Amino acid sequence: MNWKRLLGIVTSPYKTFEGIAEERPVVNAAWVLVVAYVSWSWGMKYAHNHGAGKIAEFLANYSAPHALAVGTVFRLNYLFVLVIFALLAIAAGFLRAAVLQLTAEILGGKGRGFSFLAAFGFAHAPLVLMYPLVLAASLLGGGDLGGGTGAVLWYPLSIILHLWTLYAIILCIQATHHMELAEAVKVIVYPIAACCVIAIVSKLLVFLSGTNFVDLMRIGQGG
Repeated sequence: MNWKRLLGIVTSPYKTFEGIAEERPVVNAAWVLVVAYVSWSWGMKYAHNHGAGKIAEFLANYSAPHALAVGTVFRLNYLFVLVIFALLAIAAGFLRAAVLQLTAEILGGKGRGFSFLAAFGFAHAPLVLMYPLVLAASLLGGGDLGGGTGAVLWYPLSIILHLWTLYAIILCIQATHHMELAEAVKVIVYPIAACCVIAIVSKLLVFLSGTNFVDLMRIGQGG
């Protein structure tokens, strides 16, 4: 049944998400989410170790949490990354689903929480392909993903998988909550916009205070 659902996400995603929302296979969805997170983390780690480090450098310089996440992925071995991202998949996946569910309800969505949770988990199925595809790109590129054939394959494939996942999440919102496409997009955009505003205001307040995050940590420690 899971293989049928995964195939359906490729061939007829909207209808498949409607069926998932009705059946609510939450446990199976959690497994898909875990495999997707692990495959993504392994894929990014492998790509970084084989010359494709530009994405990692960008994320590491973006913010302290991103730098911590990047350090976790690229400095630990594959087993530790598996354990950490398997746990992260459950925690972060549940939190993200809860935020999107609340936003959808505010915008008039009709779907139930567990229905959306199940559909949301299966919407991450495209990311399951991340690790196999980076291995294939590396093989065809002679082990170098930083240039040549490897880079030509890896970067577009990585972007496509992320966009496909985003599209699948939008469709799962639309199918679960019986919303128009524009409304489903708003369910994703509004929380992101709120986080951006909070981040900008926080950084502005820190800047106006004449200090920085390191100084604030020292103050909190009594230094």
